[in-house]
Amino acid sequence: MKGIFIFFVALFSWVFLGLFGLIWDLAECIRYNKWRSVGDWFMNSAWGIDITANMTHQHFLNALFVKQGPDHFGVRGETISSKLGWLWITGKLTYMGESMTGYLNLVDEWHCWKYIERERYQHRGYPATMPVRPIAWYKTLTCIMILSAALFGPVWFWWGLAPALWVIAAFNAMNLYFALRPWRRKLYRWFRYQVLQVPLEKS
Repeated sequence: MKGIFIFFVALFSWVFLGLFGLIWDLAECIRYNKWRSVGDWFMNSAWGIDITANMTHQHFLNALFVKQGPDHFGVRGETISSKLGWLWITGKLTYMGESMTGYLNLVDEWHCWKYIERERYQHRGYPATMPVRPIAWYKTLTCIMILSAALFGPVWFWWGLAPALWVIAAFNAMNLYFALRPWRRKLYRWFRYQVLQVPLEKS
């Protein structure tokens, strides 16, 4: 009973204090013209949610993402990204685990590698250089398709087909933007110099 009570108190605090915290940060940004703090608020919130999900959904995550072995989700204070990164470099991810890792790496280049909490794994031979190959593209695509279906279903149920299609189009446009990261600068230069006919700048 005590755990249930504490859970609802924490949930109430997170929802309402988080809302007021965002409003306060926005007011501070307008007052002092410091818009970076809004990004910091969202990043810190994402970090906190990540740690919470690692604890509360540990059995589901272990069943879905982890092969047999001693490493599991649910370590207090660790993020999902950190655990995915460690399981990735040690070869202990399932197909779905690699799909999720590939998608996170698509959104933020080498995300799961960068956010491994090194102090947790130094005593276990944490490598100084990246020892893994990128996740195969078709595994990343699998995750995108599953996330698209997860978005499409509820939106279609509540608001109809047209809004659901718009949501999926926006979601996959964002994914395409991330996927084109290595070529965006080249495409920009081609469009600028070949289509707009802007002369090359002299070095």
